[in-house]
Amino acid sequence: MPSQIKACDILIVPGVLYVGGHSLIATGNFKNIGGRAGNDTMPNGQGVVHANNQKGAHEAQLSAADGALVYRSNSLQADRIKAERINDIAMKLCGTPYEITRAALAGIHFNTTSDDTFDRLIKYSVNLRHGDKIMGSLYCSELVIVSVQLGLEMDEKDRAWIKLDGKTTWPSTLRSWFDTDSTDWQLVGRVQDSMVVSI
Repeated sequence: MPSQIKACDILIVPGVLYVGGHSLIATGNFKNIGGRAGNDTMPNGQGVVHANNQKGAHEAQLSAADGALVYRSNSLQADRIKAERINDIAMKLCGTPYEITRAALAGIHFNTTSDDTFDRLIKYSVNLRHGDKIMGSLYCSELVIVSVQLGLEMDEKDRAWIKLDGKTTWPSTLRSWFDTDSTDWQLVGRVQDSMVVSI
């Protein structure tokens, strides 16, 4: 039976039309579900944020993710405060230009987090705190990974932490990491008609 996409679900379209695939993050309305923060049900996905060469980072309807695999963090489902931060950062990245060269070269680098990763995240975090543009440019999986890492306040011990460098990770590499190395992010189905259906 189909189920709802949830806010902060990561959606990966396998590489058919896109080199290495395409990544999106589901967004939701955290303001209208009341109760104590941190203990409420995760809001349903109402749209996605993703980046492409035509529009850069931007909001789109859930239908933009049709056919995508849906990965969900078990720990974020129980922690709306962190999930809302991730959601907010993804929204703040809207308007950031897409850099095709950066995307093309991402797959030829080492993908795991390093000192360089954290240096960039610190810079992005400072920009975020000052209300400046967070990043100069990005591509789809970088948007998704940086949203999660900044939303978790760069806490690499958090169960939802993605142990990859967003600058050097294609969507296909992110998918492979979810499938083989993550203990928190689980494949829950694929998107069909803006709903999650089993595979």
